[in-house]
Amino acid sequence: MWKGEYSVGLAKTFPEKNFIGIDIKGARFWFGAKEAVENNMNNVAFLRTQIELVDYFFAENEVDEIWITFPDPQIKYKRTKHRLTHPDFLNRYKKFLKPGGIIHLKTDSEFLHGYTLGYLQGQDMKLYQPITTSMEHPNMIRTRNI
Repeated sequence: MWKGEYSVGLAKTFPEKNFIGIDIKGARFWFGAKEAVENNMNNVAFLRTQIELVDYFFAENEVDEIWITFPDPQIKYKRTKHRLTHPDFLNRYKKFLKPGGIIHLKTDSEFLHGYTLGYLQGQDMKLYQPITTSMEHPNMIRTRNI
């Protein structure tokens, strides 16, 4: 289960950048938030909200990068629209992602990786460092906002 450690880890690695972890369940990032407060980390925060509302929290062209880390792949067909890489979500991200901004996807789901890669290639989106398949390096896709 995600506990905010990825956002905290990025914030430690890149202290000159700001990071915001988002989840509907606050308990999922409680440990990360606690660590950030205890260590006076001013470049990491957590937002408890439905992901469908994410575009209401950021201004146009405000975000440099989006990291989607190990999301639920939503394998059932009727859950397609809930995939965080579904076209509806990608269009939502474009509202606040800067031109040239990057979307990172890290997943251990071959299904989600293939679905997302297929969609992006069909849209002629530029891919960076795509595709590794071992568990040491989970499937990763990077695409640039154009």
